[in-house]
Amino acid sequence: MIDWNPIAEKFREADAILIGASNGLSITEGLHLFADNAAFDELFGDFKQKYGLHCILQGMKVMSFQRRKIYDLLEADALTNIANRRTIYSFLSYLWERKNDWNTLSVIYIDLDKFKHINDEYGHDAGDATLICTANTLKNFLPTRTMFGRMGGEEFCIILPNTGIEQAYNMAEQLRQAFEKQVVRYGIFDTEIQFTASLGIASVYQNDGG
Repeated sequence: MIDWNPIAEKFREADAILIGASNGLSITEGLHLFADNAAFDELFGDFKQKYGLHCILQGMKVMSFQRRKIYDLLEADALTNIANRRTIYSFLSYLWERKNDWNTLSVIYIDLDKFKHINDEYGHDAGDATLICTANTLKNFLPTRTMFGRMGGEEFCIILPNTGIEQAYNMAEQLRQAFEKQVVRYGIFDTEIQFTASLGIASVYQNDGG
């Protein structure tokens, strides 16, 4: 019989990894993606050898379903249903502690232009609709496994391990153009709201010697 207590304790340590791996995926897809991650063997290698990978994944899947509502409350932005600032910071901390997993790390920071004007002109519900539109644009544009989230207010962030500044710049420019094409239809009269965004990029390069 399996003692799940030590496995559950390890699973709690893996929260940031699992959240980062499964952003945009189902729980099952996220777990299998996590199982291919080097961090999985670091945390669960002994259990996998003792009980078998399938059994461990099934147990983690059950724990995932039990904890998903907690994740939704604590790790997701309530309005846009994407990662919140806490999750972004957790994922960055996880990456920083495992620098051997990446050579380059880029971050794209997004700030919606004149967002206060949208709130003042059309009301805060229209502002919320604009934020949701922004989040949906990111969901549709970015690769499935990309970690991104809302930092608060009208600010969003994208984390791109193993992505250089030129790649990040190209992605940011395409996103900027995608935002310009969006039209938020709001209210009973389908009032059309268009918005733009300013995007900033920062990249960290590690030496080959690490």
